[in-house]
Amino acid sequence: MSSLARAKARIKREPKAELAFLAVLTADWAPKRVLGFTLFRRSWCNHIVVDFIASHPANNESAAREVKGVLRATLLAITEVASALRVTRILGEATDTSAEKYAHIFKLKKVEDLFVIETTVWRKFRAAARRT
Repeated sequence: MSSLARAKARIKREPKAELAFLAVLTADWAPKRVLGFTLFRRSWCNHIVVDFIASHPANNESAAREVKGVLRATLLAITEVASALRVTRILGEATDTSAEKYAHIFKLKKVEDLFVIETTVWRKFRAAARRT
């Protein structure tokens, strides 16, 4: 049984269950294989709370500048879980360097330190990202 199937079964038994997910983004072609990772939670009121998203430090080195889209791919993975769990919102905290990226990815006017991505917004992103 997959982690997602276990999560859904637990939510069925305990509708207010708070669950944590650790996802690792990998690629066989990447020099370090691990591109990035994220820790996020399903809250008791059925929201996703993104604790952090990080890319492998090697992605920031000059030799690995071809590695792009780690944030977008990680957010797609989060929205896949959100869809499976029928989550209504994705919440998180942006940094000075990530706020503009979140705004661009989700087509928002502005993101400051905290963001709330409503269902219609993350579903549009997910649908567009899955087509590419």
